[in-house]
Amino acid sequence: MRLGVIGCGTIARPAVEGIACDVHQITVSEQSSSHSKALAAAYDNISVADNQGVVDASDLIFLGLIAEDAPKVLREAKFRDDQKIVSFIAAATLEQAGAMTRPAPAVAIMMPFPSITRGGTPIMVQGDTALVGEIVGDHNSVFSLKDAKEMA
Repeated sequence: MRLGVIGCGTIARPAVEGIACDVHQITVSEQSSSHSKALAAAYDNISVADNQGVVDASDLIFLGLIAEDAPKVLREAKFRDDQKIVSFIAAATLEQAGAMTRPAPAVAIMMPFPSITRGGTPIMVQGDTALVGEIVGDHNSVFSLKDAKEMA
């Protein structure tokens, strides 16, 4: 699967490291360039692009942005309706994340812990737990949460 990550900071980088050894092509954004460059240098299947380049190269896109920055950053990207979005943005509901990435639907909110890098960590998910499980479930335990209240 072709994965993308927009916003590659302290939450997203461990998530990327946790799946980098799996069979995915991963494109990470230039934001947080020290993290992005380090990931691309460490893994052959990771490349760096601007935000639109991430969108263009990806089937599934993870949003690792700060809540305050997300609307402005995502407004500039042109998403496709055949893409799926998984958000790491704690302050955004599934509906709010989806509104920022139309026509691509936000299908899940995922709360990874830094230990996802090593595997064996619990991953809380609201939304499409099966999809998130396909990506991170081989190495971690994925727990389904029913709504935004449980996510908070």
